Amino acid sequence: MKRTSFVFPIILLGILAFLVSSCVVTTKAKIVYDDAIPVEQAAWINLYYVGTAVGYNGISVQWQTGPSDGIQIPAGDTTLEINVNGSDGYKLYKGDGMIFKYNFQPQKQYRLMVAQENDAYGLSVYTYNMDEKITFTDTDRKNHYTGFVPFLNSSKNNKTVLN
Repeated sequence: MKRTSFVFPIILLGILAFLVSSCVVTTKAKIVYDDAIPVEQAAWINLYYVGTAVGYNGISVQWQTGPSDGIQIPAGDTTLEINVNGSDGYKLYKGDGMIFKYNFQPQKQYRLMVAQENDAYGLSVYTYNMDEKITFTDTDRKNHYTGFVPFLNSSKNNKTVLN
């Protein structure tokens, strides 16, 4: 009898530890561009649905993220060169050397997603506070949608991006 009474609290503690750890926001990005930049002056971006960043403000990089990974960069005007290999859930997009320019704000995280609007291809931008958990459900996307930003080198006649 004493054995089962001892096992129950251990199982309960294990479940509580799992629940607490799954709700905690990661305090370190998978990729940190510059360790000298404090988190308070940085932004996090996620390219999971986009592809691989191969250029950051004219510097060659190889950045790719998983579903919950972040790339920590200094906040401010940023130009990314992206080899697009992503989807919006319905269409597949591919294209090398797509140029994306955006002013990332400090202490924000951004989920980027490939999209087409009117005659241009680009990225849909979703903005979250640094301490917010990103679930990316339909409601979450609607509440955090910031806008569409076209690639600087994309148009209807530019066949760089194919779907």
